[in-house]
Amino acid sequence: MDLFELTDEIKDYTNYRYVLSIIDHFSKYTWAYPIASKTAELVLNNVEHLLNSLPKLPDIIQTDNGSEFANKSLETFCERFQIRVIHSSSYNPRAQGTAENINKYLHRYLWRNFKQQNSQQDWKIHSSLFSILNFYNKERRHTITGFKPHEVFFATDQSLFVRVKENVENKKSKSTKLHKNFSLEEIKLYSTIEFKI
Repeated sequence: MDLFELTDEIKDYTNYRYVLSIIDHFSKYTWAYPIASKTAELVLNNVEHLLNSLPKLPDIIQTDNGSEFANKSLETFCERFQIRVIHSSSYNPRAQGTAENINKYLHRYLWRNFKQQNSQQDWKIHSSLFSILNFYNKERRHTITGFKPHEVFFATDQSLFVRVKENVENKKSKSTKLHKNFSLEEIKLYSTIEFKI
């Protein structure tokens, strides 16, 4: 889970200042929520909303050490549902690389979408995020997994998990190290319950 700040023009137009991005680490499936401020309460409300919509709760939530993530209310919430919280160093590209990449992608396409509108009075940040995420999750193949995030996150066919694992192992990237030692059962479980936040 991570946050990124919107451009001044979008902030002025929408009264939102940040976007909270939540990424399933294995499948790369992504959710994003615009928020007015980066308070612990707003972050927790959005996390709770997302978790209530998922078929299974995550085992682990990973965030940086920002006060919006490293706080008693998120810890208490996660303890209640037996979710482990891991805090990595802020701006640590190795630990938060997936989240940082998604944030750059969302930021770039939100800005492009905003600037390309003929009449910005009709521009809605929620609709724009929905369109961007719909394309990202359902239309494009991820370079690491070789599959669309939607295909992996909602997969029921075990052979897909094997193929994803093989694709990941064949990639010579930092992301490979995160997956290579998992068994098929761990990958299946991990793919539906762990995300980088």
